[in-house]
Amino acid sequence: MDKKFIALLIILAIIFLEVYYKIFSTIITGLVSIALSIAPEIGISLEFLDMPTSIVYNSYSVIRVGLHNYGSLDVNESTLRLETRTHNNLTIYIVDEQVYNLSIGERRTVTVSWYASPEPGSYKMYVYSIFDNETSNVIYSNFTILPIPVTPPRVPRIPPYEVIKILNISVIYPPRLNLTQDAEYIVLIKVINTGDLDVHNLSLKLESTGILTEVILPEMQSVLKPGSSIIFTASLKVPKELKPGNYTIDWLVYSDEINKTGKIIGEVRILDIKEKAEELLLYYTDLLDLIEEEIDAAEKEEKNVTIVRELFKDASKELEVAKELFRLTLYSSCIEHLEVVRIKIVEVVRALIYAEPIKKPILLPAFPMMPCLVWAIMLILINSIVSVFLKRKLHWAKIVLIMIGVSLLIALLAGMNCMFRVILSALVMIIIFIFYVLVERLKRERPYLLRFRRW
Repeated sequence: MDKKFIALLIILAIIFLEVYYKIFSTIITGLVSIALSIAPEIGISLEFLDMPTSIVYNSYSVIRVGLHNYGSLDVNESTLRLETRTHNNLTIYIVDEQVYNLSIGERRTVTVSWYASPEPGSYKMYVYSIFDNETSNVIYSNFTILPIPVTPPRVPRIPPYEVIKILNISVIYPPRLNLTQDAEYIVLIKVINTGDLDVHNLSLKLESTGILTEVILPEMQSVLKPGSSIIFTASLKVPKELKPGNYTIDWLVYSDEINKTGKIIGEVRILDIKEKAEELLLYYTDLLDLIEEEIDAAEKEEKNVTIVRELFKDASKELEVAKELFRLTLYSSCIEHLEVVRIKIVEVVRALIYAEPIKKPILLPAFPMMPCLVWAIMLILINSIVSVFLKRKLHWAKIVLIMIGVSLLIALLAGMNCMFRVILSALVMIIIFIFYVLVERLKRERPYLLRFRRW
């Protein structure tokens, strides 16, 4: 009886399980999903806040990364990893930065001082965070490591009691000239003292095979001060029988302290008489333009270029005459007249070389510095005192002379700015004093002249 009852219970249990299996499985699945949904979540997101696109090799650069804890738990410790990879995804450089105590919802900026040790080239920077055996999202950026720029060597520091003075000159000259047979040309070579020391006994020497050279002026410059310049004038004569081609004209600027060398290439061509006249006209026109620039520069240096400008006008007029002869197709006469222009240009350059600095007038400064009105009042007071105290002791003419002397002295002390006003005040006061003396004399000697009658 007991065995049958137990068997019945087992059969009923099996039937119950078959009926309610699906119900129980649904309930258990729901409970598991609910348990998983309320389980805590850990998560960190990253973004670049500052990532340079180029970094110089072997230098430090700042990289800023923003971290955000979007999970439901605090992150007590995490590692921010910066991986430098090649374009073949090969990791060559890793930098780790520890981050502590990142609260729920907190945003934090992590600044990494990154040293560019990889060789110059193009790379990718991968950044991610490692925490609790998990990894955040991965961000990356392309960047370039630049080679170290080549900089000139630094000049060693010089103590204040040691001064290094440089000796140097610069030479300005035409590197190439177009020449023609049976013609003479004027060439200007300018030497500038660009150093800190005087250059003594400066001269120019020209040498050429085929072309005749001559230094016209100056033969020698005794001293060339720092910042100053000198223009050497030379003559180039091209013989009639010289063959066409390029000829080298070697120049040498030499002095007691320094020498400079160079060369001018002269291209000799065969031209007919019209082309020759036109070529010479263009040459001397350009030469006069260059000389005019030098005259303007000398004027800015406060040199007296009055005579230089007059000679320059004469040379320009002669050049205009030559141009008019060319327009009249008198080419031979034009070439002959250009010889006059050449001579005039030499005169202009000679006057420019020896132009003297403008002598400035010596101005007496106002001493002490006071307004002109104060000086005028001072003059009036002093002259009034002189006239009152000396009126009965000296003749009026002597008093006038004393007043003139006092006025001149005060005018000199007042300076050029106030001198005219002070002298004018003195003249007015002296005239008033003389008028006063005359009135006093008329009162004593001819009082009737001062009586007025009523009509």
